[in-house]
Amino acid sequence: MPHYDWNEIPAEQLNPQITRKVIHSGAMTVARLTIARGAVVPAHHHINEQIAMVEKGALKFKPGRPGNHGERWTGSGHPYRRSA
Repeated sequence: MPHYDWNEIPAEQLNPQITRKVIHSGAMTVARLTIARGAVVPAHHHINEQIAMVEKGALKFKPGRPGNHGERWTGSGHPYRRSA
């Protein structure tokens, strides 16, 4: 797998309240999102399992299962939504 530097990944403006930097491979997607307070990510799902780690602030993640140290995970194909 190649080495990636988040500082070199361009940010995408998904909507006025959400930006992301994303890396795709054949079987995995890694994304780093900036979500403004009050923003809502509509319910959706992914083919692969998803892991969310909150670096700063708070995130409501529903549904999803609790992990350790602020992580949440949801199984592949299961819908979820987020709000900041």
